Amino acid sequence: RPHYQDYDVKPTELYQAIEAKEWEFALVKLKEDPEQASVWIIRKESNNTEKIRWKMLPMHAAVIFKAPAKLIKALIAAFPPCIKMVDDIGMTPLHHGMKEGMDDEVMDILISNHPHALIDRDTKGMTPLDHTKSSAKPFRGAGLRAYTAAAVMCERERVTDELTKKYQAAINNSEADKKITALANENEVLEGQLNASTAHLAKFMQTYGAMKSRVESLSSVLSIMVQEQDKILSMATQQQKDMAAAALVRERMMQAVAKQDDEMMSTAQQSRDVMKDIATKQKEYFQTVATDLAELFASQALRTKRTPTAEGSGKEIG
Repeated sequence: RPHYQDYDVKPTELYQAIEAKEWEFALVKLKEDPEQASVWIIRKESNNTEKIRWKMLPMHAAVIFKAPAKLIKALIAAFPPCIKMVDDIGMTPLHHGMKEGMDDEVMDILISNHPHALIDRDTKGMTPLDHTKSSAKPFRGAGLRAYTAAAVMCERERVTDELTKKYQAAINNSEADKKITALANENEVLEGQLNASTAHLAKFMQTYGAMKSRVESLSSVLSIMVQEQDKILSMATQQQKDMAAAALVRERMMQAVAKQDDEMMSTAQQSRDVMKDIATKQKEYFQTVATDLAELFASQALRTKRTPTAEGSGKEIG
């Protein structure tokens, strides 16, 4: 496998998974091929293919894209030196983590595996702590305590190493007493620097406390706003339900009125039909009565005309 792979030609599958934030797929690829953790991904300038624009290991990319702690641990297990290696601008994974804002657990993993990264400087002469000034998510809580403890430990180790080296050089020199005095003076200076660093860290923690209080206050206000919004939405929903219920009642009333109108129209029509039938029957009855009366009168008139007189029977009255 080549030690470098071009980002624009064919980056490793592990790097592609990290860039896409497909953490489980990245773990699978790392398990299948652990060697991918040691392959540098490079990108060249478009107008000058001989010049490298940037380079990084999968570990750098994992920290930049905020991979979970289990992937960070797996990358270290697959390629332990990755925790110490720097990219094209001299930044270790811890530099990138401080700049991008990482979780406390990831910070603890990076510091515990390589504490001296706390005092490493990139090509701009910046330590990881210097990059927190531009971070959108400053470290806090357990991460801050781990950083402070490791920073103090590294500073003490550095001071001790410097003093030990200078002391060893002094005792091998004929002017040992003068050099020991000079070392003691330097020790005082270094202790002053250490005290200044401790004071700086204490001031930083005070600033963090004020920021934390501000964030908690804003969170409280936001919570109240969300509750009020929920109330307004609930009232709006209830109003919509009430309006829908009123519309349904109005529709049913209109249906009932329409039905009542139809029934009244039907009843009126039935009344008109009954009156018309009565009028027809009355007319037929009067006609029948008139006919019967006419026939009766005619019959009586005929009998009167045929009635016999005292002078003779069977003679018509003239």
